[in-house]
Amino acid sequence: MSLIKIKFWHYGIFVTALLSILLGYHLFYGDKRFFLTGQTSYGHYQIELVCSSCHSKSFNNKDDIQEACESCHAKELDRMNDSHPKNKFQDPRNAPLLAQLDARYCVTCHTEHKPEITRDSGVTIASDFCFHCHQSIADDRPSHKEFAFDSCADAGCHNYHDNSMLYEDFMLRHLDEPWILKHATLPARNNLLRWLKKNRDVQPLTEQDHNAPDRLTETAIVEQWSQSSHATTAVNCQDCHNEKVNKAPHWNLTDSCIDCHEQQAEQFKQSKHGMRLGLGLTPMTPTHARLTTQTSDQAMTCSSCHNPHSLDVTEAAVDSCLNCHKDEHSLNYKQS
Repeated sequence: MSLIKIKFWHYGIFVTALLSILLGYHLFYGDKRFFLTGQTSYGHYQIELVCSSCHSKSFNNKDDIQEACESCHAKELDRMNDSHPKNKFQDPRNAPLLAQLDARYCVTCHTEHKPEITRDSGVTIASDFCFHCHQSIADDRPSHKEFAFDSCADAGCHNYHDNSMLYEDFMLRHLDEPWILKHATLPARNNLLRWLKKNRDVQPLTEQDHNAPDRLTETAIVEQWSQSSHATTAVNCQDCHNEKVNKAPHWNLTDSCIDCHEQQAEQFKQSKHGMRLGLGLTPMTPTHARLTTQTSDQAMTCSSCHNPHSLDVTEAAVDSCLNCHKDEHSLNYKQS
């Protein structure tokens, strides 16, 4: 072996050892984003360092990738009555459409780690993709003749996965009414009324009925609780502040809520606010967000939006959002 070859051999060993040390450090101690092939989308960035949440096995083909996508999103799509389900495109009559756009696979439109082509909702194809299948829409619906194919979703009319808000009967019924009402109204939340009808024997609790320890009693909190739906449904202090919660880290207060609100807690864990908890990670904090937020290390749990003592759903619908979301768009809402 010549001297030059020996030098290159030693150099190769040195480079290999250096790379091994560098990769090993980042794998066990450093920033795991070092291994990302590209920035993740807004929907996945909170869990981007838990590669196994998507990459549970090697992706040998599109079907493996589709299985990974559906492991999290299949129930959600089914719940919203997906208007473009996979089985629609398994119909042989739609084969010509698939030749233009293979809508059987999520990754046809959503390709992760491609920030240079990723738009809103993680879409990574041209915004006029509706054209591939609906190019003759104006023949059937002359009212659509003047619309561009990249405006289907932007105009607020169509959502690829969920078009359930297009209620033509509703539009016809209210055709002669003003476009904007003088006073906006929402239907009353009647979950509590339904519960009370089913539990007529339950007696509401009063301020004097609370069972919080004396050392923790605060008049304002007890007063809030006594006027809340918790007191109305006979949920006392120690029903939530129980031994399980007292022994757990603070962010596990969500575990107390799930005892009664199982469905809501599961939906929360599937959302962008709670998805880290759904994977057994520490909760998201506003400082982790890519959007402009108020600087805060507050953990995102049920009580971040819902005051467990007053349970004011109006506050949770707006003011709780603005506690974190301080961007111009959010702050303009109250003046809209």
